[in-house]
Amino acid sequence: EEFQSGTLPNIWSIGNLDNDKTWTITNLAGFNSSSSIYMNNEDYPANGQIDDLILPSLDLSSSSSIDLTFDYAYSLWTDPSSDPNYSDTLQVLVSSDCGNTWQKIWEKAGADLVTTTPIFAGSAWVPISNNDWNSESIDLNNFSNEDDFVIKFRNINDYENNLFLDNINITSTPNSVEEVKIDHIVYPNPTN
Repeated sequence: EEFQSGTLPNIWSIGNLDNDKTWTITNLAGFNSSSSIYMNNEDYPANGQIDDLILPSLDLSSSSSIDLTFDYAYSLWTDPSSDPNYSDTLQVLVSSDCGNTWQKIWEKAGADLVTTTPIFAGSAWVPISNNDWNSESIDLNNFSNEDDFVIKFRNINDYENNLFLDNINITSTPNSVEEVKIDHIVYPNPTN
């Protein structure tokens, strides 16, 4: 998903328990594009609020070499050496029972989440070039036998700064290839 259409696909969903700021498609920035989805954490004074971006259920039972890749961009607002220090958090969670239970497989916060230099902006931040983004790849091979597999991106707000996501991809290799029967071959091609 590259978020270029301006709307979230119908089969994706957003969890926004406090009905306040949440994941929104924006044309402020994108990685190799003009759009992405982001959390307006810098304008969201509700520390600890959770907002989820939930992908549709996937059948991975006939796949192998499964990877989740995505691009993200983030800068802190405040200097992380100050006391107290603040940071929003980005997590990736997965469910193998269609969303009944979740397992965290990736998390970044603070300076680890920052994708730009300097690591804090002191103001509302928007990436201005592809150099402000990081690319992430997560191996999902441990879930290759799952047939009700769900992935979600979770933002945990700390009223710090904007967080951008783009180019969310799930790639895999089929476990088997169907045999194709060829009845006849015409050679040379084209021919009369």
